[in-house]
Amino acid sequence: LGLLLANQVFIQFSLLNAQHDSRIINLAGKQRLNTQKMYTALLEEELNLHDFLITLDTFRLVNEELVHRSSGDHWYRTKYDIFQLDELTGYIEELDRITALPKKELITSIIEVQGILIDMLKLSDEVVTIIENEQEFIIQRARMFELLITIISVLVIAYEVFVVMLPVLKRISISRHEL
Repeated sequence: LGLLLANQVFIQFSLLNAQHDSRIINLAGKQRLNTQKMYTALLEEELNLHDFLITLDTFRLVNEELVHRSSGDHWYRTKYDIFQLDELTGYIEELDRITALPKKELITSIIEVQGILIDMLKLSDEVVTIIENEQEFIIQRARMFELLITIISVLVIAYEVFVVMLPVLKRISISRHEL
């Protein structure tokens, strides 16, 4: 019973962690999508600064939540070591500085912004890859633990049957036969 309880607790823990990790994956995907939207707003929609700024604000919020969720502050959260998020935060600050410039200076800084956005796309891809790799490791570890608990449960049941129950049943049978 103890093993079954431990198994159920582990399953619930794994589900809670998977829910948290799926939220992190979604945030990383949103982060990448927002980077693409910023790129499109500035470079393909002829300097659509309004859409760019709205998307930059959304990116900032997603990045902050991703930094918070990947920190592993709660007992059920996996801690991710994603230094790329700090770099992305630095790029956000740089984009804030550039977008605060007068429009004429902003236009001359478009090549710099393009470089920043390309770097942000690369970093966003790296973040997704890190999270995916960590997820694979977590899933493998959970599978191994489940397998271990299953093997131990089977061994405990076999022990109970062959070492405890069969000798008792044999003694009962002999006692009945003698009676």
